[in-house]
Amino acid sequence: MCLCGTRLSIGNLISKSSLDIRVHLRENDPTEETRNKFRLRRPSTHAEYELRLGEIRVYYRVRNDVVEVLLIGEKRGDRLMIGGKEFEL
Repeated sequence: MCLCGTRLSIGNLISKSSLDIRVHLRENDPTEETRNKFRLRRPSTHAEYELRLGEIRVYYRVRNDVVEVLLIGEKRGDRLMIGGKEFEL
């Protein structure tokens, strides 16, 4: 399984979590739902799945056995921050 399109833009926070992201999405079935990895409940043009790693949120989709990581952000309260700006899926 390939992790294509990965953009690590939250600096040190992401670099520490990038190994966790790879483990969760490569070594486990990326479409199998768990407490911290699931299909988005509301349709989004940005992604199909969400992976929660502490305060980090990884949004991705799976096409032809390829995992495309599309967005990586940080959860602050009820807000999702991507690139230092609030983002709405």
